[in-house]
Amino acid sequence: NYISSLKLNSYSLENDLIVFRLCSLLFDNASVDELCEMAEKEVPQIPTYKLLPPMYQLAARLGTSGNLNDLVFKLITNTAREHPYHVLPILFALKNAQLDCRYIKGSKQL
Repeated sequence: NYISSLKLNSYSLENDLIVFRLCSLLFDNASVDELCEMAEKEVPQIPTYKLLPPMYQLAARLGTSGNLNDLVFKLITNTAREHPYHVLPILFALKNAQLDCRYIKGSKQL
């Protein structure tokens, strides 16, 4: 069980890979209600430092429709509180992604 392995506080390269497998499993099966309910209970118990490697993938799922949207928001919020220097640049990049287009369009009009 991927979640049980990640709950352990041991660090290894295999755990880094397991967190990506867990994200893939959850996102590929987001329509399965039983899986979503289990994930809502179990995934928040995973130490937040183990969620740093897939943070880009999690942040990309913010605001999408689906059963896991609330879970993704909670995971990112909790991880950002404990590791702001790792998570906030990702969130700022997402927030400001459209500013380049506005700047480029504005400079062409000049």
